[in-house]
Amino acid sequence: MLVLGKLVKLTKLNTCGIDNIILLDPRKSRTIKVGRDPAQNDVHLDSKQKKCMISRMHAVLQYDNRVRCWIIRDNNSTNGVYVNGVALKTIKMKQTRLSSGDVVVFGVNEDTSEFKYKFEVENLASGEDLKRLQEECAAIKRKAQAQEEKEREVMMLKRKLEQERQLREREGQRLRALEEQSKKEKDAVKRKWEEIERMTKDEANKAKRMKILEKERLELQEKLRQEEKAKQERERLMRESAEREKAAAERIKRLQEENKKKEETLQNQIASLMANQSEMNRRLKERKAQEVEAASAKIRKMEEENKRREKERADLEAKLAKMLQQTKADKDAQARLKAQITKLNEEHDSERKEFEEKVRKVELSKQEAVSAIEREKKEEAEKLKKQIETLGNQASHSAEDKKKLDELRKQLEGYQEGMSEELECSVCFEYFIDSRTLSCSHSFCEQCITDHLQRKDDCPHCRSKVGVPWKSVTVDNMVNRLTAKLPEADKKEREKVLDERRKTATRNKATCNTLRRSIERARKAGSEFFDIQRVWQDQEKDTYSKGLANLKLPEARLIYAATVGLSNDSMEAMNAESLARAARNLRMKEMSTDSVAEQRRKLRLFVNYGTKIFLDSKG
Repeated sequence: MLVLGKLVKLTKLNTCGIDNIILLDPRKSRTIKVGRDPAQNDVHLDSKQKKCMISRMHAVLQYDNRVRCWIIRDNNSTNGVYVNGVALKTIKMKQTRLSSGDVVVFGVNEDTSEFKYKFEVENLASGEDLKRLQEECAAIKRKAQAQEEKEREVMMLKRKLEQERQLREREGQRLRALEEQSKKEKDAVKRKWEEIERMTKDEANKAKRMKILEKERLELQEKLRQEEKAKQERERLMRESAEREKAAAERIKRLQEENKKKEETLQNQIASLMANQSEMNRRLKERKAQEVEAASAKIRKMEEENKRREKERADLEAKLAKMLQQTKADKDAQARLKAQITKLNEEHDSERKEFEEKVRKVELSKQEAVSAIEREKKEEAEKLKKQIETLGNQASHSAEDKKKLDELRKQLEGYQEGMSEELECSVCFEYFIDSRTLSCSHSFCEQCITDHLQRKDDCPHCRSKVGVPWKSVTVDNMVNRLTAKLPEADKKEREKVLDERRKTATRNKATCNTLRRSIERARKAGSEFFDIQRVWQDQEKDTYSKGLANLKLPEARLIYAATVGLSNDSMEAMNAESLARAARNLRMKEMSTDSVAEQRRKLRLFVNYGTKIFLDSKG
């Protein structure tokens, strides 16, 4: 099951942006880049208080499919990335796994950090619920973007208001300068009038002086009129500027109130979505747990019986080892004991085969039961359809008939939904394609279980240890019958997936044919192949392991393994010593302490799928 992660913003700065919640959905993208450059990153973060606090490519969030968790890595940022107060620069590889409740800070680590998030983990819900949540998140993001547009408009109005204020300040300075100049001119006029008064005392130059004074008086009056007119114009401009400033302030206040209300609405919607998603994930988890318990209860008793027999055989082997140490000189006793051990091993192998046959019979009976249930559901659905058609064809309907018709339709929809869910792969959430069934009775698509067994040796659903899966013909027939009744749009979508799988199968078949031809040419050329029954040298181990590691397909790996004498039938016939020797030749981990059945299970999984957890550190 994939893990849905969320980074929920803790600080209240810039809460109207779309970075309040960073959704980490591994089905959309398993690598998410965070940084200041919107062209190169999936998540755009840019500080409005501290320029360049976030680097262009600040950090990377990556989903690790092996451990099913999110990993955060510092991308050599300037101000760093902090997880629970610890800088990633101080950690080896500059990365760490994220757990639910971790506090992540991008940039400077302070109590009032602008980009401070809390990491939360949720299991992915069903397809319809997840689609609905994504649509609601998209609507919230669109509202947040509209909110940001209004914020930018407010910022533009603030900048325009600031420019007008600076213009008024410059006008005020100019007015003060003009007033000072006017004062100086008035002082000059006063001095001239005083000079005129002195000049009037001279009777001889009185007429001439009067003309000069009259001319200067007229010039001074003209200057005063111009100054008065300029003063009135400045006062008019200041009034208009004040009115514009007042209108802009009122508009900014109104926009801020609207932004505050919309922000509260967005926060409430986000909280409601998170609560709904948590509830759906909890219900899905409970339902899956019930299914796992019901499926595994049928073979648990047989597994306990097998463990008891394994323990008895281990006790006999320990007793034999002790007796061999005490009676080394008695070769006849040793031969008898070895014969007894050989007989016990043969009996154990026989019992193991009987156990596996019982498991297969249980699986077949389960499939037959599922088929019977499907037939019963189909017959019941046909009956319901006929009843609905009968009620629908009647000329008039009473209230009771309408109610009964609605109940029948709901019951029919319930049958169809139940049949659909039982035939979906829990890994890819699609209807089974070439289904394979494990020993725990869970089924998956061939490609999905192949990818999983290349990394682990347990069931993706119930986590119980499993062996090589087998083909489920009954399940495939059920899927084919169900998908034949799908709507045309769903049929086209499934046909696209099937075409891709067919192309992949064609390429795989070509790869296997090429490998067969190469092996056949080598045989004709007289090349000698290794023998798995003898002890290999280190160089031989490296050569064969390198060739086997390059093959990912189970069929191709079996073709390559057959050159050294390994096949599913030969592995079934091997005893404990042969299994341990084969494992060492293939550079697998030491298995001498495991039971024969466990050694055989691990060897078959490794030969067929190359399960990585069985590889020795040198391999």
